[in-house]
Amino acid sequence: MNLQPQLLVDSLVREHESALARLHADLHEAVLESATRWADRFTDPADLGGQTRCVTVRQTLLHMDECRPTDSGASLIMSTGPGMSVVLRDRHGHRVRVRKYPTDNFGTRLRVVMTPPPGQRETAAEGQQLVLDEGQEHPVFDPATTAGKFDLFILWWLDSEQLGLAGAELAAVVEIDDAKMVRILASCPLPAPTPRTSTTDTETDPLLVDDFDEFDEDGEQTGDAPA
Repeated sequence: MNLQPQLLVDSLVREHESALARLHADLHEAVLESATRWADRFTDPADLGGQTRCVTVRQTLLHMDECRPTDSGASLIMSTGPGMSVVLRDRHGHRVRVRKYPTDNFGTRLRVVMTPPPGQRETAAEGQQLVLDEGQEHPVFDPATTAGKFDLFILWWLDSEQLGLAGAELAAVVEIDDAKMVRILASCPLPAPTPRTSTTDTETDPLLVDDFDEFDEDGEQTGDAPA
């Protein structure tokens, strides 16, 4: 069992806990908005196509970030990638994209997604005597050299009503766009969403100042289109 991808995603979630908590909250808001914005045409959220939903979520996240003041102390910086993808980068050079979990129509998997074996996170935690990226000038774990070539993603998925966000995780993924090869090497749940605070609260508590500002409500579902 190669534990390096698991150690990497766990360490990144710890290092960027505040930023990822805010992103988690933003995802709740963006996913719910993706359904409510189309509610006049799709009264049943299940009828909203995967590509339409994913594009709406991406554009909403990017717009939310653009409308916030620049934070020079942000641990993660959001930018627009090819195809209006949402890209996050940290000072170590890690690149993380935000995508919908790689499944097709809710409840029907047309591709088999290989997931980490049970107990991998616990095993990684027990053997965590290795030096992690935290506090290092350069990353200890390079995604290009650890468990073969893999990419880092924030994967999100919908609740059973296909209206709100059911969950989101940071994952090390191989071949996300290949229905026959997609494999999740490791994953770690995002920190609990951090509610949006008022300007007064932010000014009085510097720990609340971060690159991803704050909160709202619910989301998941698939589609072959990237998200």
